[in-house]
Amino acid sequence: LSEIYMENISKQESMPEEKRDYHLLQLLKKELSDIQEGNDSLIKSYLLDKGHGWFDFYRNMAMLKAGQLFLEADKVGRYDLSTNSGCIYLDADMIITEKLGGIYIPDGIAVHVERIDGRASMENGIIAVDRNNHPALLAGLEIMHTKFDADPYSDG
Repeated sequence: LSEIYMENISKQESMPEEKRDYHLLQLLKKELSDIQEGNDSLIKSYLLDKGHGWFDFYRNMAMLKAGQLFLEADKVGRYDLSTNSGCIYLDADMIITEKLGGIYIPDGIAVHVERIDGRASMENGIIAVDRNNHPALLAGLEIMHTKFDADPYSDG
C-alpha cells in the first residue's frame, strides 16, 4: 500500500508545478501517513477502515492482477480459467466454499448470474475474463489508477 502511495506521490511531484494536482498530492500524503502498522496492504487497510464496499473493490483489483487465484477466508480457489484470466466478484458478502462450476468464455468474457427467489440477481455474481488485457479488466484497473476516491458501486 505504501509503495502505491509513494509511486503516485513521486509521479505528482515530478510534474511541472502548473500541472500538479496539489489537492490529490495532499490526500496521498495524508493517506500515506495514516497507514497503520501491520496494515500496509490494500485489502487490510480498506477492510478495517472503509467497510465491505471498499474491501470488495480492492479485492477485485487484486484478483485481476493475480489471474485465476482468489483468496476467500484464507482459502485459495481455482475456477477453471486459464492462467492469465481474472474474475471480478460483484459482492464481498458471499463466501466461496467450492467451485462455481464450469465457466465457458468463448468471446473472452462471461457473466455468472445467480437466481434468487426465481429472479436473476447479480448479488453473488461474477464476471469472468479470459485474458489479462481484456477491456473489462483494464477498465476496472483504470478506476483504481485515475480516481483517488473511487467508489466501488457508483464508479465501478
